[in-house]
Amino acid sequence: MNINISKEEFEETIKVARSPKSHVYDALRASFPLATEKLAVEVLGEKGRQAVSTNGTIARLTKEYVCLDVFIREMRGLDVVLTSTGFGVVSTNDTAPASKQRVDAVEGELRVKRLQTKDRLLLELFKVEGWCDCPQRRVQVPTLFMYSLLSDLAGIARPKEEDWSAAQAPLLEADIFLREHVGNEYMDELLQQWCSDSLTDENHVILFKLRKFMGMKISGNHAGAMTVYRDVINTMERDLEHYKTYANSEAYELNHLKPYENTAEKTAFHWVG
Repeated sequence: MNINISKEEFEETIKVARSPKSHVYDALRASFPLATEKLAVEVLGEKGRQAVSTNGTIARLTKEYVCLDVFIREMRGLDVVLTSTGFGVVSTNDTAPASKQRVDAVEGELRVKRLQTKDRLLLELFKVEGWCDCPQRRVQVPTLFMYSLLSDLAGIARPKEEDWSAAQAPLLEADIFLREHVGNEYMDELLQQWCSDSLTDENHVILFKLRKFMGMKISGNHAGAMTVYRDVINTMERDLEHYKTYANSEAYELNHLKPYENTAEKTAFHWVG
C-alpha cells in the first residue's frame, strides 16, 4: 500500500520539524513506505487498506500515524539536532542544541500523540464494514478499554506511554474476571458490536459500566470495582430480555447456583448428631 506524504503534511504532524528547508523530511521520507506497510499489516488489514483510498479521515490518520512512528524511531539518529525552537541544523556558534531532557520530553509527547492517533484511527476503522472481522481487530482491540480512557476512568492525569503499558496487566486481569462472571459469549458480543459501530442502547449502558470497572482495576480501587460489577449484574438481571446472551451463558448459571439442600431424600444426606 502506497501513500504520498508531503512535506507540509509531515510538518503539520511533527511541528518541531518545521523548517524552510527540508532536511528532516528528506532524511525520513524513504522510511515512510515500510512504516505504512507495517501499519497496514498490524492495524489496517485488507478492509482498512481499501478504506485508505476511499475515506479521507482514515487516510489522514494513517499518514499522521506513519509520520509519528517514523520520526519517533529515527529522531535520535538524524544528522540534525533539536534546538530551542525545533529540529534543524546548527550552523552558528551562538545556537545551542536543546538539552537531553528537552529531547526526552519531545519524544514522550510524540509517543502520547501516536497513541492518541492510533485510538482515533481504530475508532474510524470500527465504521468500516467488515473490519471488525479482520484478525487485526482481535490483536489491536483485545478488551473494551483504550488508551484514551485512562484519564477519565483510571484517574491518570496526562497519561504517558508507560502508563498505558503498566495498565495492560490489570486490564487483562479485569477482562479474565469479567469473562468468568459475565460470560465469554457476552464479552465477545460487546466487542463485536463496539468494533462494528453497532452497539444497542442496552449494551452501550453495560459497556460504560464495564469500562468503569476496568478503570478502577487499573487504579487499584478493587472495592469500587466490585461495586460497579454488582451494578452491572443487577442491571442485566432486571432486564434479561435485552441480555439474552448473558442469560443463556454458563456465567449466568454459576451466578445462580443454589446451595445444597441437606434433606433426608437426598442420596448424600448428612446426619448431624
